[in-house]
Amino acid sequence: MSGGNPYQEKKATSVNIGAVFVCVGLLVPFLLSVKPNDDESVYLLGGDVRLPGKCYSRGYFDVDCPGCGLTRSIVCISHGQWNRAAGFNIGGFAIYFGAVFFLVYSVCAPWISPCHLMHGRRFWTILIWVMLGLLIGQWLVRSFAIVV
Repeated sequence: MSGGNPYQEKKATSVNIGAVFVCVGLLVPFLLSVKPNDDESVYLLGGDVRLPGKCYSRGYFDVDCPGCGLTRSIVCISHGQWNRAAGFNIGGFAIYFGAVFFLVYSVCAPWISPCHLMHGRRFWTILIWVMLGLLIGQWLVRSFAIVV
C-alpha cells in the first residue's frame, strides 16, 4: 500500500485522464481540419489560410533542420498519405506514433501495474532519445544524400 489517501489518488487519476481527453478532443479536429495541398503547402480551414511552408533555418540560412517538414509530415499521416509524409520528414512517423502511444498509455496507466516497465522514468527517457535520434539520423541521411 502506498499509505496515501485513496480518494486523492483516484481524483488525480481522473484529472489526468480528463486532461488527455481534452488534448485529444482539441488535437484530432485540428489535424483533420488542416489539409495538405498538391504543393508543399498545408492549409487551414478548407484551403483559406496557408500555414508557413518553411522553417526559419531554411528561410534564413537555406539549410534544412532535423524538424523541417515535420508539421507537413504529421498532417499527411493524419490524412493517410503515408508516402507523401515520408517525403516531407520520415521522423514524423516516430513523433506521430510516439504521441499516440503516449496518449493511449496515459489513459491506461491507472490499470497498469506500478512495477511495469512503462511506469519508470528510464523507459520514457529512452523513448525520447530514440525519437530524437531518428529525427537527427534522417536529417543527416537526407543532408548527405543532397550533397552527394
